[in-house]
Formats: sequence, C-alpha cells, structure tokens
Amino acid sequence: MVSTGFVGLVAALAVLVAGCGDDGPVNNGFGIATNVGTPDSPRTIEIAMVDIAFQPTAVAVQAGETVRFVFTNDGAVEHEATFGDETEQEAHAAEMREAEGMDMGGMDTDGMDMHGTNDPGDDGHGDEVAPLVLEPGASEDVIMTFDDPDVSSTIIGCHVPGHWEAGMRVDVTVATA
Repeated sequence: MVSTGFVGLVAALAVLVAGCGDDGPVNNGFGIATNVGTPDSPRTIEIAMVDIAFQPTAVAVQAGETVRFVFTNDGAVEHEATFGDETEQEAHAAEMREAEGMDMGGMDTDGMDMHGTNDPGDDGHGDEVAPLVLEPGASEDVIMTFDDPDVSSTIIGCHVPGHWEAGMRVDVTVATA
C-alpha cells in the first residue's frame, strides 16, 4: 500500500518540475506526460530572438502535441522564424541570398514579400506556416500540432542575411510516447 504522504510528495515534485522551464513534456514518474498541449489548450514555448540567436536553441515536443510558439524579437534588428527541415531551410536561405543581391532600383517594397514566395510553406506536420518576420520589440505566435508520425524533428530558422549562416536556429525534437 502506498502512503498518502508519498503520493503527495510525488504530486508536489511533479508540479515543481513542471514549473522549472519548458524544455519538453514532463513525465510524472508513471510514464505520463503532464504538460502536453492539446488543440483546446496548447502548451506555450517562448522563444526570444536576440543578436543572431534564438533562446532556447533546442526544444522537445511530444508527438501529437499542440504547441503555441511565442516569438519575441528582443534584438536590435529584424528577425525571421521559418519552420522546416534542413533541406527546406537551406532552400529558403538560398532564396534569401538571391533576394539580397537583387537591386530593387528605388522601388517601393512595402507590402511585398521579400522572404520568398507569398505561399506559406508546409512545415512537415500538415500545418501551413508562412515565415514570421518581426521588427525589434515585436511579438507574434504560431500554433502547431505535431501529428505527422514520419517527422521526428523540425527546425526553426532565421534567414535575415547572415543569421542562418551564423547558426540562428532552434532544433525541435518530436518525441514519441
């Protein structure tokens, strides 16, 4: 027979661990994740954009989980958040380098998508996610459900010229139950 004091101690530790950051789903000791987001109540992961870096640089999510990523540009320059695998990130980086070399000849570029096509990309999880572009001080969020069983990871990259090349990325690991 398990004492009620022991059960209370386990419950208190689970609450304490759940409040110690947001590195991924917290296991309650019995094999059950206690902070897995659902479509009605997504788990929030905050990501700061700073001088050529994301903080944190890696996060873990549970397969099937719904997550609300909140991006805040705490840096002094514009940043971008693009979801995709390594191949998609490299293709977008090439598009950005090509666009950077284009001379717009004084053309008014307001309202134009200078970050590739206007069509949102497929992040590999069945969700369409267009790149977020945030000015300093701005904040925006993206809600994603990680429900593709064939995808075990994705990457969030910043493709403002030089940022991807400097390693500005978040590695998202999708853990299976």
